[in-house]
Amino acid sequence: MSITSKLSRVLTLACTAILASTLMIGLTACSNDEQAGISTELGAFKNPTKESLEPYVGQLSSSDLKELETYGIDIYEFLGHCFSKFDYSVGKVSASGDTATAELSLTNVDVQSAVKATSDEFQSSDMRDELAQIYTDGGETALIQKFFEMFYSKLDETTETVSNDVTVKLTKSNGSWTIDDASLNDLVSAAYGGADFSSML
Repeated sequence: MSITSKLSRVLTLACTAILASTLMIGLTACSNDEQAGISTELGAFKNPTKESLEPYVGQLSSSDLKELETYGIDIYEFLGHCFSKFDYSVGKVSASGDTATAELSLTNVDVQSAVKATSDEFQSSDMRDELAQIYTDGGETALIQKFFEMFYSKLDETTETVSNDVTVKLTKSNGSWTIDDASLNDLVSAAYGGADFSSML
């Protein structure tokens, strides 16, 4: 697997795993008030801290966490940079029997643009000698860590945000609400500023 393929894999895993897991866990646990459940879970990502996210990170599969840790990626650090400018609002929530919809507006930096800017700089001729030395000293893991270091700087420097509206569809089963797969994908994308995870790099 090429370094670009590995970077894409690690980025996509880091971006999608915890947010998807958090929303699924939180909404399933919220059996009577879906609006409160959505607000509680999204609120954990607004000004994220280890304390606010730890209950959800602990629910990630050990294999996902282990893969990120293999490359030296701290999930709390990653989310802290990605969501430092995140905000949200919950609009109309409608429920009818065992189905419900929730209109959300999510605001964040364009994470995919930050990835692209990092990738362009990472692959530029100006970085060639430095990256060659990093690879010699630490191999692919060190290169991935360098990419993330650069990526975090891009995110921190970005001041412009974008807002994306999404309608989430929920279904109640055995007294608990769950979000459908298509809605979950749309929600995760919107949370990262409209990112397309099929082409992160």
